[in-house]
Amino acid sequence: MNKQTIGKNIFWGAIFLLFAFMNFSCALKITEEDIKKVENFDPQFKTLLSQKRNIAEKVMVLEHKITLEKLETDKQIEVIRGQFRDKKKEIEKEIIEVRKGLDPGMNGIKDKIKELNQSLSSLMKRLSTIENMLKNTKNLMRKSQETSIVLKDKTDWEREISVLEKEKEEINTKIQGIREEIALYELELRILRQ
Repeated sequence: MNKQTIGKNIFWGAIFLLFAFMNFSCALKITEEDIKKVENFDPQFKTLLSQKRNIAEKVMVLEHKITLEKLETDKQIEVIRGQFRDKKKEIEKEIIEVRKGLDPGMNGIKDKIKELNQSLSSLMKRLSTIENMLKNTKNLMRKSQETSIVLKDKTDWEREISVLEKEKEEINTKIQGIREEIALYELELRILRQ
């Protein structure tokens, strides 16, 4: 058995004993007649009985004092709880303000990502244009070879294709670099948001 179960068993046992005692004491109710019998039998008993009444009155006053102390303490606790709630709200506002200290840096990172995305978009458009030019150039070269119409010399075609493929490769390298930069800046933001 754990401590909580033992505590519950003790509590319910005490309640049971209290009820048993109350029922027993009710069965042995003392009347005024019983008191007079005892006083006649033992005249000094009156003094003890008077002392018992005085003690009962003092206990009642002290118990009332406990009740008043509890009420006063409860009021103080409620005041302190209210002060705590107010202080907590103040501190939470401070936390929000302190966290805003990262905003300029985070906004700077977001601006860099935005600029990089714009550059990436321009490069993607340029790459698409170059790929179309390459496709068209290769088609024209093939058609030129299939027909007797010579638009350019074969080496001119090959040189033009080589220049376009080199530019395509350079753009792909730049695109890859920009994507890596964006990924690193996004990682920075994730780290700062944690």
